Amino acid sequence: RFRYFYPFSIIPKYIRELLGFGWRYLPSGMFLVVIPFTNRLFITNLLGVEETSLYAIAESLSMMLYLLVVGFMHAWQPWLFQKLAGHDEHGMEDVRQSCVLFVLGMPLAGIAMSVVAHYAVPYLLGTDFHAAGIYVLPLMMMVSALGTFQLSQTFLHFHQRVGWMSVSSTAAMILNGVIGWFFIQWFGVAGAAWATVAAYMTATLLGTYVIFRRPPSRGAGH
Repeated sequence: RFRYFYPFSIIPKYIRELLGFGWRYLPSGMFLVVIPFTNRLFITNLLGVEETSLYAIAESLSMMLYLLVVGFMHAWQPWLFQKLAGHDEHGMEDVRQSCVLFVLGMPLAGIAMSVVAHYAVPYLLGTDFHAAGIYVLPLMMMVSALGTFQLSQTFLHFHQRVGWMSVSSTAAMILNGVIGWFFIQWFGVAGAAWATVAAYMTATLLGTYVIFRRPPSRGAGH
């Protein structure tokens, strides 16, 4: 009867192999949940619920930039892997140029969006939430730093550095918590965003060091 409804067999060996492979990826996905949760938790406990609501509004507005980051990464990653696997100097130059444009373009796009959002908040959400507008720029910079971090993660993924992907993600989560605890007390709501920027950029530097200083394993990316 069981096989009638579930026409497959459960093989413990395969389950152990999947868990053994998958747990190494876990931190590289957890940071997307842990870091925003940590920020809200600290803001609520250190500043109050009202400040958390302003942070949440600014965070929602910063999702405009996040959509650009996600869209670019999804469209760009297959092209990047093809270029890296080709080992062509002209292709490498295309990769370098695209990376520079992305790293420089995201903050500029965030600044432009934050200016628009600052003046649009009173009309979209009412004057009661006008204070959230001053936090949009730090949150935009946080999303921009997230994009740069995910860029380094993409290169680590290509070189099959799963362990380093998780190490850098764990470093980002820990640094965000430690720096954020102090920055929020010193700079308020904006301190949470700037702490996350510092955490992402430090983790990006770690990933970049691994990419350039430690040669990839043989056959990586194929």
